[in-house]
Amino acid sequence: MDSESKVQQQQAAYKGVTCPLSLAEPTEDDLKETRSLEEMMKRMNVFESQEGMEQRSTALINLQALACDWIREVAAQKSCPTQALDGIGGKIFAFGSYRLGVNTRGADVDAVLVSTRFIERHEFFDKFFDRLREHPRCGAAHAVSDAFVPVIKMTFMGVDIDLLFAKLDMATIPDNIDLRENTETLLRNLDERCVRSINGCRVTDEILHQVPNPENFRVALKVIRIWAKNRGIYSNAMGFLGGVSWAILLARIAQLYPNAAPNVLIIRFFHVLTRWSWPKPVELCELSPPNLHFPEWDPRTNIKDQFHLMPIITPVYPRQNSTYNVSISTKQVILAELERGRNLTNEIMFKQKSWEDLLEPVNFFDAYRHYVIVIASSDTAELHLDFQGLVESQLRKLVLSFEHNGAIDRAHVNTESYGRANESEPEHVTKWFIGIEFKKAPEPGKKLNVDLTFDITNFIRQINGMANSLQLRLDVLYSKKRGLSHYLPPSEHWKINRSKPACVYGAGNCNQGGAASALAAAAGGAAGASGSSASAPDPAISPMGSAMLMSGSDVPVGSKRPHSPNCFASSSQELQPKRLTAAGGGGGGGGSLTRTDSSSSSLSNVSVKAKT
Repeated sequence: MDSESKVQQQQAAYKGVTCPLSLAEPTEDDLKETRSLEEMMKRMNVFESQEGMEQRSTALINLQALACDWIREVAAQKSCPTQALDGIGGKIFAFGSYRLGVNTRGADVDAVLVSTRFIERHEFFDKFFDRLREHPRCGAAHAVSDAFVPVIKMTFMGVDIDLLFAKLDMATIPDNIDLRENTETLLRNLDERCVRSINGCRVTDEILHQVPNPENFRVALKVIRIWAKNRGIYSNAMGFLGGVSWAILLARIAQLYPNAAPNVLIIRFFHVLTRWSWPKPVELCELSPPNLHFPEWDPRTNIKDQFHLMPIITPVYPRQNSTYNVSISTKQVILAELERGRNLTNEIMFKQKSWEDLLEPVNFFDAYRHYVIVIASSDTAELHLDFQGLVESQLRKLVLSFEHNGAIDRAHVNTESYGRANESEPEHVTKWFIGIEFKKAPEPGKKLNVDLTFDITNFIRQINGMANSLQLRLDVLYSKKRGLSHYLPPSEHWKINRSKPACVYGAGNCNQGGAASALAAAAGGAAGASGSSASAPDPAISPMGSAMLMSGSDVPVGSKRPHSPNCFASSSQELQPKRLTAAGGGGGGGGSLTRTDSSSSSLSNVSVKAKT
């Protein structure tokens, strides 16, 4: 048999939807670089220690024993045969970063309780939740039963755990059950919420099954996770990529280079993905759908799937796109970061840069000159936990509405949130910052009129419809970079001290217009955006883009005011802005608004348009 035939046989033995691109073995230099990577991660001390992993394992074992005792009690109450009770129970499966072996220090554990047919979902979220709250070693228990993937969040034996629920159409749950196998039998008679819950574990296990060398994969994935978090692109809720998406991407690279050492996997990760023909999907394997009828990702039959920008498909039935939240703006940011990673790994290969350079954290507040700030506050810690999660889950919708605004080139939400800036603010408060990059005015020297009224008002109405309470407040403000010190904690002020923002996400096109146009400078002919010598006046921001949006009261735009007792309208009210009149502009026309307090919304002498 000739060498070419041997290579073809070797390639056929590997997993993936295509043959490997290279079967090259690691060199001595690759092994040295891998040791350097592992030493770097030890120095960073961000991943869980062996003691921490054992603590998590112990917590899950005890939680499973508690769940099994409860399941048997419920089964007995439902008159199950006494002789069968000993065999009735459940099993807890961990998934996500903990199951992959890449969880960071102190991170929560994702798990699913797989139960027998005797247990109903409402019993898990009512009776078992009550059992948890009464347990002496369980704290901060919090049930979200109406979520897309319902979950109980808790701290159990000192470990933060997100516990899902799925019941199988089985009388008992065998100890050796494999959730990857017998898909048709496993998923038969399950509702969609159970399928979504159990598939978290099935996806994680299938990813590990699909990679040729799990240990090399884990080392490389640790680096990719740190990189994505440090660069602000690790968040599915915010429209970026979550942990499972990054794992699938790297697993695909591992399939293409099955014998590669971790350092080579990381380098190839950036080189392949910067040249990927999106929206071509990333898939790990081909599936033969069972005789079931759950909805799957399929752009041939589902019109919505045709508009997904960066589809990364889960490797189990029913296949889903793990990146359906990605928007035009977040895709731009992700691609810019991948390009940066490719350039740096090229330099790392030639010993011109180090791995620490690749993992350098991004300064979000050095990237834009204009910001929209979303502030959620609550009267109690328990209320705020719910409210914060609700607002965060809806932020991407506000970003999407900004993207559809013809004057906005990019809307980029920071994945990191912030608390109190000073003691005068409410104790329970969370702030998110959205960087705004405006398009250039059609004619030099003219101002671009930007109206955010509809976008922001509609966002507040949506939140108001989901959480109507006098104890919750939502403020949306506009600020230039220089005004952010009023909203950020003092420890973060160093991030906004530079006089000009760096074009971090423009892929080196700071001086160009279009998708990477420079940010506007100060109003009235001040200097242009960073990296540009041309003068560019600030856009004219509509009042609703700067005022705190309060229900049922007239608010002078740009004036300072205390936190409102209630930002939400009652069920009988409609949340609408009152008529706002610009100073000197009359009741219905445009005018110039002069800021009267230096700590307000950072608007000074910008034209505004009165709204009704």
